[in-house]
Amino acid sequence: MSRARRFTARRGADRQADRASSIGPRSSAIPQRQAFPTNVVRSMTACFVTAVRRHDRRRGGMMNETVAPQLLADERILWQGKPYSGVMLRWIDLALIPFGLFWTGSLLVATARAWEAGMGPVPQLLGLPFLAAGLYMLVGRFVVDRYLRRHLSYAVTDRRILIVRDGLWPKRTSLDLAHLPEVEIKNHPDGTGTIVFGAPELRTYNNNFGAGLGLWTPTLDATPQFIGIPDPDAVYALIESRSRR
Repeated sequence: MSRARRFTARRGADRQADRASSIGPRSSAIPQRQAFPTNVVRSMTACFVTAVRRHDRRRGGMMNETVAPQLLADERILWQGKPYSGVMLRWIDLALIPFGLFWTGSLLVATARAWEAGMGPVPQLLGLPFLAAGLYMLVGRFVVDRYLRRHLSYAVTDRRILIVRDGLWPKRTSLDLAHLPEVEIKNHPDGTGTIVFGAPELRTYNNNFGAGLGLWTPTLDATPQFIGIPDPDAVYALIESRSRR
């Protein structure tokens, strides 16, 4: 009985050894997952950061090319920016757009009747300038305002407020921080804001023509202002802190 038990035990041990030997090579043949090379991740991150920095430098360089020639000796820029470049709608447009539709529609009807009736060149051409004004109220003012804002650059230095406009209608405006007029901030629903430099009574009465243009086209307003800038509260706080020194 002892020999039979020993023989059975040996056969069991041999079978386990065979199984282990057969399983071993198979398990070693299973491919293992290799970790993603860290150097590839680092190189991709470095390329991304470099591209972002180059983009920021180009934007800053374009802005500095406009503002830099206006700087005085030893003058330092504390903030610089540009206005929102898309189409800007204001609350007052809820009244201006219907008025422009009524104005343009009435003139279209009157001009068409004058041509149909053959009233002569004077009545036929008399309504064309007013019709052009109506088209400006509806479409032209948005095109002009957007073009001017795309060519505007703003800056706050340690001495002045700078508003520089290039393009077809170049203009340079400089305000001394030590002698700033009343400063007003208007926040817009989209997160941008407008900072106006000048008291309301001065904007209303001292330049009626400029105030009228600013009603339809904000960038043509005679009052200096930062129109549609991002983070307006921070810029306003910076101007207030520098003007009190």
